[in-house]
Amino acid sequence: MIDTRPHANLVAARFAAAPPSRASQSLSKFRKSALALTALFTSAAAIAAPQTYNDDFILSTTNQSMWGSGAQAGWSYDVFQGIQWGTYLDRPNLPKHGPQTIGLDAVTGSSNTVIIPSFCVWTPWGEQCTSGLSVDTRTGASVGLTSSGQLGINLRTASAGGAISAVLPVKTTLQVTDVTAGGAFHVGGTAKIDTVKGGAQISATAPSFKAAVNGVANVDASIYAQGCLVLLGCQSGGTAGRLGID
Repeated sequence: MIDTRPHANLVAARFAAAPPSRASQSLSKFRKSALALTALFTSAAAIAAPQTYNDDFILSTTNQSMWGSGAQAGWSYDVFQGIQWGTYLDRPNLPKHGPQTIGLDAVTGSSNTVIIPSFCVWTPWGEQCTSGLSVDTRTGASVGLTSSGQLGINLRTASAGGAISAVLPVKTTLQVTDVTAGGAFHVGGTAKIDTVKGGAQISATAPSFKAAVNGVANVDASIYAQGCLVLLGCQSGGTAGRLGID
């Protein structure tokens, strides 16, 4: 029987003492490179980890125009076509007009006719004066009619451009990567109606146009009369009425 153990030990000793092969050296370099890349990607992932910011607010508007910024647009037009007289001719910032008057005035005289004028005399007791004497000398009669009014049509038109009113609870989410010197970063986000919070309301008023034509007949009239007699003064009376269709 041949004993091979010394030979096996010699081969093992030689193999152990032999320098590393090229394959072993390449494997070792690969492992080192893999470890370095792993560390690099891990570091980069830590740097680029997104930061998340949440916020919520109420978006509200009232009477917002459907067609642009600002409030709802609209206009109105109101004009009278016809004849007017008396106080119906009055306009803002212009002199006032009195009613139209027609009648007969046959009163003569004055309510303060001087018969004895005032005078003064000197007496041993000093100056003495009298205020004189005045009487009402009006006599005769007067009668008349006053009126104001308008007859015609009134044209009214109005329009509205439409409006929107809304109350919207909004929730926003913003994601931002950490910023490093000389590095790139990304920003992204979302905005949506907060259905959990609730309270969302939207109402709309459609555009509209209206027009109307109305007949107008307004007459204010009064009748008066006056009678006067010397020394007794005057007595007067009258009545007034109004006819109106708008």
